[in-house]
Amino acid sequence: MFNGFYSKELDVNELHDLSNKLDFLGIIRVSGDSLLVYESSSTFYNHKTEITLFKSSKGTNKVNFSYSFSPNFLSWLLAICFFPFGCLIFILPNNEKSNFEFFLSQLEL
Repeated sequence: MFNGFYSKELDVNELHDLSNKLDFLGIIRVSGDSLLVYESSSTFYNHKTEITLFKSSKGTNKVNFSYSFSPNFLSWLLAICFFPFGCLIFILPNNEKSNFEFFLSQLEL
């Protein structure tokens, strides 16, 4: 429901070099040479982050972060049962998305 994309050039040859520094993103669901998928769950939302590595011929590599914060079943239940005030529960995943975007902009790997 709340999606985003961030791209950054880093001096990283393999994503496994990054995986040790990004353990806080959750559990690795998919791991490959150029793709990492992290998933985590909170009380009111689920978080999924896909990290892809693109190698360029200039020697720098580009790392793309694609992420989503989606309300889970409990959030939807509260939003429907306590409508219209229950919809305020959707502020939580949106706020976490904003915090995550700030974190990515400050990221130094």
